Amino acid sequence: MLRDGLIELLALTGLRTTDPDTGDAAHEALASAVSEGDAETAAEVLRAELEDPFAGPHPFAPAAE
Repeated sequence: MLRDGLIELLALTGLRTTDPDTGDAAHEALASAVSEGDAETAAEVLRAELEDPFAGPHPFAPAAE
């Protein structure tokens, strides 16, 4: 149910339409921190994502080249 709601939210906001990779960097950083047992970084990533999920670029996104 939560997954379906999040997918619907993305559709309603149009985030994935303008940027199909929206949130990918944050999710990757979160998964990496959790798998490495780095609770402090995981919390930081999650806090940043929850504070403003519609802001960009995300602080954990790879730098543009």
